[in-house]
Amino acid sequence: LAKLNERKVDLDICQEALNDYRVQECDEITADEIINCTCRYFNVQKADVVGKKKNKEIVEPRQIAMYLINELMTLPLDKIGECFGGKEHTTVIHARDKVSALIVSDQRIKTAVGDIKAMVLRKCRTFSRGARQSVARKRLTLYGIWCTIKAWIRINTEVQAFR
Repeated sequence: LAKLNERKVDLDICQEALNDYRVQECDEITADEIINCTCRYFNVQKADVVGKKKNKEIVEPRQIAMYLINELMTLPLDKIGECFGGKEHTTVIHARDKVSALIVSDQRIKTAVGDIKAMVLRKCRTFSRGARQSVARKRLTLYGIWCTIKAWIRINTEVQAFR
């Protein structure tokens, strides 16, 4: 980009180059929508998922919904817990960690999480350059971070070459 615009490489040109890789905010995603998609997927009642029932048929969808809310939104853990009838933030941490581990070891859970995430993200705008991401936060993608590091290495190399 710097060469195309006949400019030197600096922070401004790096930010300009990375603008296409920034995550677009998805205003359409809400905790309620994630819970609703999870309930539809598992064919369970929302009142049960956000309530106090502890049977496996309810706990698993609840934990997956907590995991997805944590992954797709920027809600604090205690606010996520409030969406589920006032659960503690430690319950949300447990759900997040458990589902993360199950995604690696259990294909059924991995498929369920992927399917529900796809249901939720259909309502969300896609990322620039056509790449779908699992996170709806304003933050650089890994590729953007890699580009930033690469640009800073180039800057340091050019500065050292002029000394």
